[in-house]
Order: sequence, then structure tokens, then C-alpha cells
Amino acid sequence: MDQGMVMAALGNVLARDHLRRYFAGGGVEARLRPVLGMEEWDVHARQNDSTTDRG
Repeated sequence: MDQGMVMAALGNVLARDHLRRYFAGGGVEARLRPVLGMEEWDVHARQNDSTTDRG
């Protein structure tokens, strides 16, 4: 897991869920949607391989 994600999760716990609320509002989505729409996403889905032992 990325260190930034760990710090964000820890900050959210310590701030009693305020961090999530700051970014979950409709205003953030409205501002980010045009920017994310310009991005080129190169994401490939992983196939579920039931024969692989993952521990």
C-alpha cells in the first residue's frame, strides 16, 4: 500500500472521519470530473486465477 494512503487512512481515523467528509462532497467531484476526464487510463483487469496459492 502506498505510504500516502496509509497516512490518509490514519489521519481519517484520528480526525474522526472528517478527512473522508472533506473529499466526499459533491463540490469535489464536480471540480475533479473534468480533470479526470482528460486523463488516459491504461488499466488492465486481472483475471481471477483460482489455482494460484496466495497464502
